[in-house]
Amino acid sequence: MERKFRLLALVGGGRRAKEFLELLDKKACFGCVLGVADPDQSAPGLQFARERGLLATPEYRDLYPLFGLEVLVEVTGSDAVLEQVLRTRPAHVTVIDHTRARLVTESLAGLADPIWAEELLRRPEAADYREIFEAANDAVFVLDAETGHVLDANRKVTEMFGYNRYEAVRLDLDALSAGEFPYTGERALPGVKRAAAGQSVLAEWRARDRAGRPIWVEASMRGFMLGGQVRVLAVLRDVSQRKRAEEELQQANAELQRLSRLKDEFLSMASHELKTPVTSIRILSELAARRPAEINPSHMAAIARQSDQLARLVNDLLDVSRLDLGRVPVEVRPVDLTELLRDLCERLRPVYERHRLVCRLLQAPATVAGDRARLEQVFANLLDNAAKYSPTGGRIELGMSRRDDLVVVEVADEGIGIAPEDLPHIFERFYKPVAQQAVFPGLGVGLYISKRVVERHGGRIWAETEPGKGSTFFVELPLAQEVH
Repeated sequence: MERKFRLLALVGGGRRAKEFLELLDKKACFGCVLGVADPDQSAPGLQFARERGLLATPEYRDLYPLFGLEVLVEVTGSDAVLEQVLRTRPAHVTVIDHTRARLVTESLAGLADPIWAEELLRRPEAADYREIFEAANDAVFVLDAETGHVLDANRKVTEMFGYNRYEAVRLDLDALSAGEFPYTGERALPGVKRAAAGQSVLAEWRARDRAGRPIWVEASMRGFMLGGQVRVLAVLRDVSQRKRAEEELQQANAELQRLSRLKDEFLSMASHELKTPVTSIRILSELAARRPAEINPSHMAAIARQSDQLARLVNDLLDVSRLDLGRVPVEVRPVDLTELLRDLCERLRPVYERHRLVCRLLQAPATVAGDRARLEQVFANLLDNAAKYSPTGGRIELGMSRRDDLVVVEVADEGIGIAPEDLPHIFERFYKPVAQQAVFPGLGVGLYISKRVVERHGGRIWAETEPGKGSTFFVELPLAQEVH
């Protein structure tokens, strides 16, 4: 059966310590070394240990809490240091003084009887326990039962939290907690004490790494005896990915609920909006059937008006369906946006009897590549909305400007404006603020259609608003490249 070395740490980090460590490395026994202590941070043995990821500390007492420690090798050559180590060491730890350490070094180098190296041979069960500690795929801490301070940590801690061994054994519960309530060291300490008292503690905890980044962990803690004292073994498993998936699922469920609510609101709006023209047409049609002599041109005009309204509603719904399926044909041709908007102004100015439509258009042509009918649909919808949401009248302004190779169209009104909580949603399909559903007609699809059409033309649309004072909608489109 292969014999392995016991788990040890070196008191002293000078030249002798480096020589000792190099010999262990050659014997493939370097894994038995837990740490090195020396007040001189430039000591070669200390630097060698630090480079290998071991605990490298200026204070030899920092070695005492190391999990599984069995042997302290004193290589300073100082009787005073040896006396302090013998007086303060944990009861279960064996001390090899500098004289015997020199013989052990020579034994490892093949210059002395191999029996001297036997003092470093370990008890299999103790080191196996340490190997399990180091090989664990979770971050494992040994905590002080009273304070929660870290006494030892395995290699996974370095990977998960970014601390080296020297830093890890100086951490407290505050350093391992996210910091915001309830994830604080103060809130964690009672759990540590319950574990020390014999309870098994399992909890999800929001921790943080060395850089301050949050980590969701599942923490499992229980008490155990180490060196004759009660300690707490804390096993932390990174569950950040699972928590992110849960948060995304919650957001998706919230979005589904919102869409379901919008669907219900849309069905209610649609039934009302479609019912109004259908009812008017039915009543006038029945009147014409029963009393044809009483039908006059105003009745026929009303039927035509309501039929047009019904056709617009149906066409809007068809447009939404086609846009979602990507089946809206766009006939791309050169379109002079200045001319299009001038024609729209002349046609709509008489329609807005209670409003003053002001058009500030460019004098020169502004040619874009697009579908004239669809672009006209966008701007007519924005102007109709400006009039609809300015029920008391006022000024509606249609403006144009050029920005490098872009043309920007603005539609501003002095109406009711848009509430801040509604502004991010106004271009969503079927969205209509609840407070407006009973007051203003419509299905809540006009801005959705406008946005999709503008995007099909390589542009963008957005709004700025001040509740109670009005809104301004902006449409930005790329100008067509000039052909020479």
